[in-house]
Amino acid sequence: MTVHSWRAVAALFSLLLTLGLDAAGQARPSLIAPRVGGTVTQNAPGAALARKRPVEVDFSLLSSVRDALQLRPGVAQQMEIPFFEDRTLTINLERMERIGRGVTNFYGTVEGDPLGQAVVTQSRGNVGVTVFTQGLAYQVRLDGVGSYVAQEVNRGNL
Repeated sequence: MTVHSWRAVAALFSLLLTLGLDAAGQARPSLIAPRVGGTVTQNAPGAALARKRPVEVDFSLLSSVRDALQLRPGVAQQMEIPFFEDRTLTINLERMERIGRGVTNFYGTVEGDPLGQAVVTQSRGNVGVTVFTQGLAYQVRLDGVGSYVAQEVNRGNL
């Protein structure tokens, strides 16, 4: 093999390696995960609160998003929120606002829904999430005993 052939092979290998790393790097971080041992609670059809399940929140992800939005304002930060096994939403957080007293709001859109909106609020070590998409609202909130729940709300039944 000539020197030019080796260079071509090396260049091709480098390109494939780079593409592989880019594809692997595109996995979106997840804000929540199901709580071990938790189960989904389904409500009767027609109820405003359709279903809920206990979840764990990845607080470090919000710190990373905050840092990224400060370093590169206007560059959306993507994350997935797997509210339920059959409903994972990708949100693009585009801006943040610190409103005082330890409260930070993150605002964004829902991928694939031009009318979808997302708000993530971090307040004194707690998190609240509301995502509006396709006539439904999805929330992550404290359940009153110090744990978090993800819930689906049918706004048409309110």
